[in-house]
Amino acid sequence: MAGDSGVCEASVQRSDQTFPDRAQVHLMKPDAVPKACCAPTKLSATSVLYYDSSNNVILRKHRNMVVKACGCH
Repeated sequence: MAGDSGVCEASVQRSDQTFPDRAQVHLMKPDAVPKACCAPTKLSATSVLYYDSSNNVILRKHRNMVVKACGCH
């Protein structure tokens, strides 16, 4: 999924109710409204294991680092 960002097609599941109207306006007047774009809608945590400056092993969990789902905005 990494690097798979870009423009949403009308068939892609949307994350808000304004997407169909926005897509239609863009088709009729491309300069009036930008295309809807794909963005994360669900994120999850990831763990990072590293050494600190005293050579202690540290395990840290970082929230919202992995994209699990995308939608059109």
